[in-house]
Amino acid sequence: MRTSTIILFGALFALLGCGGSDVKRIPFEAVAWKRAPSIEQHRTVRSQMIDDLLRHHKFSGWTRQQVIELLGEPTPGEPAKMGFPQWDIVYVLGLERAGAYSLDDEALGFKFDAQDRVSKYGVTPN
Repeated sequence: MRTSTIILFGALFALLGCGGSDVKRIPFEAVAWKRAPSIEQHRTVRSQMIDDLLRHHKFSGWTRQQVIELLGEPTPGEPAKMGFPQWDIVYVLGLERAGAYSLDDEALGFKFDAQDRVSKYGVTPN
């Protein structure tokens, strides 16, 4: 492949936002998270706060009640029916933060162990 062709493909990927987030990041704020107001492109303010939330809170070992006290009630509905079968509860962020290739919803999900403590958590698309 010629160098000019490689440069052209690289420029196209950069313009389309391949792999990069197109969401402005803001600090986590519990009241706004719980309200989850809509922002542009079928997302909520949660998509702007998620990176800060995960940077400042390590949820492993937290009780379900501690999670709910901080984040509010999870998104209503059964996670499996929403496309997140690996989680017990989810907080939907809105359209995934994947630049021009955003097609699916994204959610912060939590899995609990037999003692109702967080055994696993993460952000996943459906």
